[in-house]
Amino acid sequence: MKKILTILSLFAGISAMAQTVVYQKVQSEPTDWSGEYLIVREYDDDNDIAYVFDGSLDKDGIEAKLNFFEADMPHDNNDTRYILSNAQTDAAAFTIAKDAENEGEYTICSKSGFYIGYNSLEIDPESGVIKADIKASNEKTYPNKIKTEINSKGKLNINIQSANGYLLQFKDSKKDPTSNRFRYYSEGAEKAIKLYKKVTVDNSTLTSVKVITLNEAADAVLYDLMGRRVTEPKRGIYVMNGAKVVVK
Repeated sequence: MKKILTILSLFAGISAMAQTVVYQKVQSEPTDWSGEYLIVREYDDDNDIAYVFDGSLDKDGIEAKLNFFEADMPHDNNDTRYILSNAQTDAAAFTIAKDAENEGEYTICSKSGFYIGYNSLEIDPESGVIKADIKASNEKTYPNKIKTEINSKGKLNINIQSANGYLLQFKDSKKDPTSNRFRYYSEGAEKAIKLYKKVTVDNSTLTSVKVITLNEAADAVLYDLMGRRVTEPKRGIYVMNGAKVVVK
């Protein structure tokens, strides 16, 4: 009996190794948006780098400038992109759920426990328009509508729209990068976002990356994403023989 259990455990281990938890780019509109996501601005397609809205922040951090970090987003020729599930990205995720009080709308809650949105309709006395911003609260929820659109390059954008009609977008200022952040803006004012949903995929589908174990990584020549040789690799994304690999 013990031998049978050992064999079953071995098969279970092999099965587990054949899958990887990732955040996969949403490329079509689902019937239900409920799930766990990274909110992303794909700012550097050539180097596969994304800005990720940091859901691990407290209220002040979520509403502040520079409320994001960089993450690698390898992709294949079909533009299927992934961001690896790890301690940093898992802590940054947002949970999207159906709004119990507003049919067809959703709440968006950070991993740190704050709902995000923006419902102010007050006109700014200086500019004469509604002021762009973002609100976070662990006491009240904010309704958001989620729709998709095809942009001028034929790519899918995600429109997360607050109660006042503003869209969750990313400010990408070349003149003042210290002012960059995710927040709600008037339509088309800033850069569109993408959503990456947390899923478990078979390693065979990860055509953009090769998945290897820690034991295999110990015998390989690996470099980090800055081009530095790594002698003691941990779980994460590296470069091996000029291609990206995921170390599990």
